[in-house]
Amino acid sequence: MRWDIPLAFIVVTLSLVVVLALLQNFLRSSYGRAIKACREDEIAANSCGINIFRYKMTGFVLAALVAGIGGCLFAMVIGFVTPSEAMFLRSIDYLIFVVFGGMGSFTGSVLAAYALTILQELLRLLPRTLQIIQDMRLIVYAIILILIMIFRPKGLLGMKEFSFVGFVDKINSKLFRRAKKQEVRA
Repeated sequence: MRWDIPLAFIVVTLSLVVVLALLQNFLRSSYGRAIKACREDEIAANSCGINIFRYKMTGFVLAALVAGIGGCLFAMVIGFVTPSEAMFLRSIDYLIFVVFGGMGSFTGSVLAAYALTILQELLRLLPRTLQIIQDMRLIVYAIILILIMIFRPKGLLGMKEFSFVGFVDKINSKLFRRAKKQEVRA
């Protein structure tokens, strides 16, 4: 069964939001902080009593879980998965998404994936006379990566994350600030 594009986009986006929210909550827990400590400096983490093997294995299992969810969603949208879907160039695309968004940022990688996928689809819509540009997609990606490495070496977001709670708090504070100003004027 192949899903239609709008419904598949909604399902994939909602699944992505749920997985990102769960991962951000996990990274803010004591387990997540231990995994971050192992990533930053294994020797320091080990000297603090963190079992490096245990937390690396936990991180690997979580990464495999997220990859499995992504594979299920991919198979759901595509309908039939073949080995040609996992070619070397596809792996390079995923690597570019992560580097473009920031190696330490979930939301940066997701935004980069959406932006570069939209760019790729826009290049595909070019007329046949501009087919050369479409064929040079990897060169366009390389130019984008070079510019990012020159001007933003840590990626677009670096280690920063968008927080759903922080976003809602900002909106509420702006709304309440306007309400208070209107009360003062009245």
